[in-house]
Amino acid sequence: MATPKALNAPLTACTSWIPSMTTLLLALCSLAPTASANETPDPKPASELSSQADNATTDEAWDPAPVSVLPTPVEQDPLPILLHLYTAKDFSGMRSLALQEEYRLGTSGESAPKVRYMAALASMELNERAEAQEELKLLANDFSQDDVGQMAALALADSWLDVAPRLGVVQYQGFIEQYPDSPYASYAAQRVAYGLASEGQFSMALSQLEGARVVPSPELSAMLAQPPEWKRPMVATFLSGALPGAGQLYAGQKKEALSALIVNTLFISGSIYAARNEQWAALGVLGFFGLGFYTGNIYGAADAAIRHNRGIRDDILEQMSSEGMGPGELLLPEMDPSPTSPPAQPKPAPPPAAETPAAETPVQ
Repeated sequence: MATPKALNAPLTACTSWIPSMTTLLLALCSLAPTASANETPDPKPASELSSQADNATTDEAWDPAPVSVLPTPVEQDPLPILLHLYTAKDFSGMRSLALQEEYRLGTSGESAPKVRYMAALASMELNERAEAQEELKLLANDFSQDDVGQMAALALADSWLDVAPRLGVVQYQGFIEQYPDSPYASYAAQRVAYGLASEGQFSMALSQLEGARVVPSPELSAMLAQPPEWKRPMVATFLSGALPGAGQLYAGQKKEALSALIVNTLFISGSIYAARNEQWAALGVLGFFGLGFYTGNIYGAADAAIRHNRGIRDDILEQMSSEGMGPGELLLPEMDPSPTSPPAQPKPAPPPAAETPAAETPVQ
């Protein structure tokens, strides 16, 4: 049996090398770099960071998407489009566009009155006469010193020229008195002449044109100076009452005159024959229908005179319209002039040609 001293000998040998190992580990640890918790790494210079970022961008070929910048919207003048729609007779689209632009522009802007004027013209063409006339009246009052106000006054007078020629003539004459120096005075004078001609006052129409220094064509001058004879409906009525067919002959309707004479002669002859033979029933029938034809003959004579005068008037008015004097030829506002191009630079003059020396003749 081993003694305690013999057993403690190996244990003492094992524990003798522990301090040596500890010393070795501490030495190894001291060789490794350490950083305390409170220490922070030194910041790199900005130039070094910028160069690194440039290198990274170049190496990775990073190409960001370009940022699109929306252009500032430019307000376009709506007048050219409105004039195009008016020429194309698209009055519904013209009024819709004009109302949109009128709402956008409000009362400001140089083109606002012109847009309102074009909207009124579109309403007039769409048979909204009352609304268009009210707008034209407002424009004529608010812009009386501007072109658009004068054009509105003329368009208002033109709206009455077909419906009530006398009222249209009065308004045109009022325009001439209010704006005697207006560039549209000649235009108004031609419309006055048209209205007078539509009332059968041809000599006054010619005088109006001459006073405004408007030179009509020779054909129109002859038609106004010496028109065909104007027939009076009352005279035609009296003549046909005295003799059936005489009023139609006076109005230049020979066939109608002959027809009226024959028919009424037959009814009168039949009524006389029935009365002589005491055929009272036949007399009543012939008298009833004969009286109707006789009354119609009188009315037809007056109508023939009216149609005769209307034919003369329509021929003259058609000639005046063909020369640009009729209604409907409304004035349109002009577009804003576009900026003029810069004047062309004069070309430099070519350099003068060098004079070539004359060849010397050899001395013999």
